[in-house]
Amino acid sequence: MRTVIWNRGAKAELWKDQQHGYYIRFQVDIGIWPVAPGHEVIVRWTRDCWKTFDDWGASWISNIPNPYGGWDEAWSAIIKTDDSADILFWYAVFVRIKNDKGNVIEEIWDNNGGWNYELHYQAK
Repeated sequence: MRTVIWNRGAKAELWKDQQHGYYIRFQVDIGIWPVAPGHEVIVRWTRDCWKTFDDWGASWISNIPNPYGGWDEAWSAIIKTDDSADILFWYAVFVRIKNDKGNVIEEIWDNNGGWNYELHYQAK
C-alpha cells in the first residue's frame, strides 16, 4: 500500500513568552495515509532559499476521519524562530517509514510538486 502525505495547512504568528520574548511561531499540519505504525514525520525548512536548512520533527496529534470513510494520521510541527519582523519561510515535508526494528525502509517526500511550500510572516 502506498503512503500518501498531504499538507493540512500552515500558519505563522507572532508570539511572546517569558523565556524567549517575541518570536515568530510557524505551525505546519500534516496528514498521513494510511494509519500505520513506524512513521516519523519531519518538516525541512529554510529562510535562505535552501543554502541552509533545518529538520524539525512533527508530533502525532491523533487519527482523524478522512472524506473517503477511512482514517488519516494528523501530525503537527511547531517551529520557533528568533525573528520578530518580516520573514519568508520555505518548507517541504517527508515521512520516514520504519520497520519493527526501527530501521528506515522508505522515505516519502511532499515538496508541493517541486515548488516547495511557502509561508510569509509580515509584521503589522
